[in-house]
Amino acid sequence: KSAYSKKELEIYDRYLNTILAAQGMMFDSEAKGRAEGEAKGKAEVVIRAAKKGYSLEDISDLTGLSLTEIDAILNNKSTEI
Repeated sequence: KSAYSKKELEIYDRYLNTILAAQGMMFDSEAKGRAEGEAKGKAEVVIRAAKKGYSLEDISDLTGLSLTEIDAILNNKSTEI
């Protein structure tokens, strides 16, 4: 037999689920922030490399971005990287 009543176990279960959900939201926010930072960094590399005269193909090789993504960055169009 448990040292806790059924009601206490239900309360604890709700509390634990709340904590786990909050941790999941924090993880999702951190992952989103990292992805946004990486995308911004790649966009900066694309712009700098283009200004230095690198070909779009070389920029693609360096960044791993497609030519379409590079074109969108260089033409200041919104794109998901």
